[in-house]
Amino acid sequence: NLMSSTAVRKCAEVISVFVPSLLLWGASQVEDETRGLSLLITAIACMGFCSAGHHTNYLEISTSLSGILMGIGNTVTCISGIAGPIVTGALVDYYHCNQDNPTNCRTAYGKVNLVGICLCSTGTLFFIC
Repeated sequence: NLMSSTAVRKCAEVISVFVPSLLLWGASQVEDETRGLSLLITAIACMGFCSAGHHTNYLEISTSLSGILMGIGNTVTCISGIAGPIVTGALVDYYHCNQDNPTNCRTAYGKVNLVGICLCSTGTLFFIC
């Protein structure tokens, strides 16, 4: 055994949150669409590590109730799916993002991703510690 299961989960969680956060921020800052798209694809691929990170905790907490626990956890995480577009829309409107001024769009989406980085980093730090 090279690493304990706890260490593997913590490493996977860091890969599934910190790396995509930085890649998404980078994607919002590049001017070349191909580079931005490749950063976006790489970020989404790294998010798959969450299966080895926190998803396995449901099985360890209670194998017989893991489905119920995962349902509760997924319900709570859906809040970000509701709040995310609202916050993004507010920031895009605030920075007057439109096709005529791409600099404002990079600034707006950079702020959106910064909010996401802060939230994800906080959650990951609690998971790791």
